[in-house]
Amino acid sequence: MAQATAQQKRNRKEWLSALEGGRYPQTTGKLFQPEVKRTKNVWAPGKSRGYCCLGVGARVAKVETKTNDGGIFVGFAFPVKDNPCPSGDYETKTIRIDNGEPPAEWFMERYGVTEGQAKKIISKGMYMNDNDKMSFKEIAPVLRDMFKAADAKRRGKK
Repeated sequence: MAQATAQQKRNRKEWLSALEGGRYPQTTGKLFQPEVKRTKNVWAPGKSRGYCCLGVGARVAKVETKTNDGGIFVGFAFPVKDNPCPSGDYETKTIRIDNGEPPAEWFMERYGVTEGQAKKIISKGMYMNDNDKMSFKEIAPVLRDMFKAADAKRRGKK
């Protein structure tokens, strides 16, 4: 696989800067956790309760979000080349709805890493955010080092 493009490197920088910048509230267990209000037996969308570190990556990447008929957040609509089993009302062969983790295929294209590297970064990001309860500011340098290691490996260096 070729080296990451200039745009993919800018995408990385933008994501890591967003994690370090403190603009996004943090949550665990989901890419994005909306606040939902119940008024007179009707659920309505509220403001954001938070993002996991990977959700910040999706938000910064301007991935479209999907909501149900009541305006409640369903998930991010990740563009993919082939969604083998579209399910629900929102997925198609080229759109995968997810609020758990981004598809490796999307991550590879957006951030310029191999499939194995994408899976490793996604897994590590989820673990640091959800299990280790690390702050975004603590997570960003680890992800930065993972991107540097991925680039070095692709250049043939360890």
